[in-house]
Amino acid sequence: MEPKTSKQLKESPHYQIVVQGKLSDSWSEWLGDVSFESINRIYASNQTTIFSEIPDQAALRGLLNKIWDLNLTLVSVNRQEKIPNGGINEY
Repeated sequence: MEPKTSKQLKESPHYQIVVQGKLSDSWSEWLGDVSFESINRIYASNQTTIFSEIPDQAALRGLLNKIWDLNLTLVSVNRQEKIPNGGINEY
């Protein structure tokens, strides 16, 4: 494994968090300026995907605590890495 460059060390990881239920964009600021994508598929009915750049584990725990405070069911948490073309690639 190659050592990380200073640029890589400064970049915060991105997370995709899926919760059961629909959240409106109005919750974005309270949750820490995250972005939402509602999923309306038969197998994933009434789920919201939260996308966020999270600087460290303490910030991730803080966001998960807020989700818990809203009494939302956590479906999944996935760490993702940005890839050179600006997209997102799962770890």
